[in-house]
Amino acid sequence: MATNLATLKNCSADRPQDWLDVEGIIVKSSRLIDWNEVRADLAALLELKGDTSALGRLDQLLSRLSPR
Repeated sequence: MATNLATLKNCSADRPQDWLDVEGIIVKSSRLIDWNEVRADLAALLELKGDTSALGRLDQLLSRLSPR
């Protein structure tokens, strides 16, 4: 469930609030989410959308916010 929410939030992240929501998901639930699955699902959806820039932004947020 959290993985699906993270994927959908990233795919529709056209508003600043969407990115804040993604940050919150990373901070609160990062260890519970399979981020490889999110990236794979997100990549497929973004290809259809014609804009894959959200993948780079997600990677930046994960690098900065994920617990080590």
